[in-house]
Amino acid sequence: MNFFKKSEEKKGGYIPSMSQLRSLLASLPDPAKTLDETHEIRVDDNPDKTLRFERAIIRKSDGSKSPRWVYKGRIFIDSKYYTNAKK
Repeated sequence: MNFFKKSEEKKGGYIPSMSQLRSLLASLPDPAKTLDETHEIRVDDNPDKTLRFERAIIRKSDGSKSPRWVYKGRIFIDSKYYTNAKK
């Protein structure tokens, strides 16, 4: 049974495991320090396994804005996973 739409398969049907995703997140730049709207990462240097992250500005409940990386428009990446994150 196929749960993906045909259009999604053609765009890239690769889904990373959680361990792959966690290790790849370390290569994401800090979204507060970059103006790039997207960032792509290849898994195992395979062009068929490319993950694309989009930069989004999130409005917090206190009214402040915080840039974050978003995966597939659904998963917000916490800043603790960036290599250059503020500590």
